[in-house]
Amino acid sequence: MNIDNKGKPIIILIIKILIGCSIYSLLSYFIQQPNYSGLSLLENAVRHIAVSSALFFLVLIFSCLIFLCIAKFPRENRNKPIWPFINFALIMTCVILAVSLYGNWKANKYMKERSYEQSTSQDNYNRDEINEYVKKMVDEQARKAPFYIDKNTYFRSAMYSNEKVYYQYTIENVAADNVDKPKFTKLMSQFIHNSFCTDPDTKFVRENAKHIDYQWEYSDKKGNVILQYEMGPNDCNTEKLSEIKPVIATITIQNSEGITEFDFNQSLLDTFESWTIETLIKKGKRSYADNGYDPDNYDPDIDTNSVYIDANGKRLAVIKININNFVRMVVIIGIKKDQIYRVNCLRNSNHDIPLWSGNCGDKVLEAFGVSMQQN
Repeated sequence: MNIDNKGKPIIILIIKILIGCSIYSLLSYFIQQPNYSGLSLLENAVRHIAVSSALFFLVLIFSCLIFLCIAKFPRENRNKPIWPFINFALIMTCVILAVSLYGNWKANKYMKERSYEQSTSQDNYNRDEINEYVKKMVDEQARKAPFYIDKNTYFRSAMYSNEKVYYQYTIENVAADNVDKPKFTKLMSQFIHNSFCTDPDTKFVRENAKHIDYQWEYSDKKGNVILQYEMGPNDCNTEKLSEIKPVIATITIQNSEGITEFDFNQSLLDTFESWTIETLIKKGKRSYADNGYDPDNYDPDIDTNSVYIDANGKRLAVIKININNFVRMVVIIGIKKDQIYRVNCLRNSNHDIPLWSGNCGDKVLEAFGVSMQQN
């Protein structure tokens, strides 16, 4: 019984040390995100956790020696058990390492911010400075790879070579042969182009690294290429962004379920708008899923503006929609007898859609017998 009582503090102390070491190693890995050259993600994790564990025990031994020397110096403490002092040394070890982790995180964050400020605060840049800045940016992205963007897609690698940046992605749940490549290419090339040309994070390279090109590659799990898309900052200033796409207009009809123009108030307008946005998002999610993406990650930036317009005695709800500053849409809703008519006008470019002329105006006239110009 006495032996068990004496051994109990040792067991408890060992458990505390192992828990403290595990927590520190894991926190260190997630905060520092190490990337040892030539090692896989798992090998990186194992190596860093081993190094962190060794550091933990070195600091613990050093702390124990210091605290035991200090604690045992008074004569009245020399015959006391050492476990309370080692326990205190363990606490101090955890505090020291926690402070060092926080300091390391703050220092890295500060250095990155200073590096970015210095690189973007100069008025003139030479080609070598720009290349070095882009290389560091890409190396930082590569250091974090691979990682999942969603449950089906992960960012595999990033590389800078000869004034060109290469990004590689893998889509796990599809095979290249089963993908509708024209549809996927159209969807993703528009998304990549718009994201690169409008993202504030790429503003510096768009303005100062116009000589550098970029390539995005999407492959299936076996490495079969689904899409390769290339562009550069100069493409953001071409007709690709400014070209006015044609308006596609359609009419849909459904039962009004007792709704009349007298019910066209602000509350109903809000309902029309919410329903339209929900329908757009559902269609977008389906398109994402059809192309092998996680539909839960479809999160477009949608701006809306809804009003009522009285055109030649006809009350119509008009909902204007801007999707990611890349697609414009107008939905005109009205009542005709006991049916709700919706005119849907879509333009795959960031330009206004005229309601009184062209395809959209023709469909409004066809559906409601009025012209928006008559308002």
